[in-house]
Amino acid sequence: DVVSWYDLLFLEERYRIRRLYLYALIYQLSNKARHEILVRLEVPGREHTAIIHELNEVKESLYTLASMKSPKPSEIYSKLIHLRLEALLFMMAVTTKKDTKQHLSSFISRLRMVTIRLGGKDLLGMGFEPGSKIGEMLEDLLMKRLDGQVHDRESELKYIRDTYLEEAPHTH
Repeated sequence: DVVSWYDLLFLEERYRIRRLYLYALIYQLSNKARHEILVRLEVPGREHTAIIHELNEVKESLYTLASMKSPKPSEIYSKLIHLRLEALLFMMAVTTKKDTKQHLSSFISRLRMVTIRLGGKDLLGMGFEPGSKIGEMLEDLLMKRLDGQVHDRESELKYIRDTYLEEAPHTH
């Protein structure tokens, strides 16, 4: 089962088994019925809202993943990164589609841990102005890393130079 599979990955992030059981109990219900059960269980307001929202996200994400034809790792990442571990594990448990299970497995075990070597200070040091553009550039760089288009700090620097340097207001 999914929980045993995850445990055998020996990852540090822990899941809440009670949350998984709760998802299983109320997933097929309407939002109204979910709400009524969560009220009876005295789930606090913020968590109550989050559970209902997350189960709706699970349904939408499963549909999207199933309809994607040969998605790039960055597309899988972008679709799933906002979900909690419990939601991801629950999705693996309920889907019957092999491709969807593979995408979820790849995300849980590998893609969500991918990081880039450059940071905002590096980009500022290259002459880029502080602001939201720095975050957008770093996000773009992460997508390139996920898709295997950059592999190390040097290739990240080259990508940033080749793609954005002409946009820097004062380059060195």
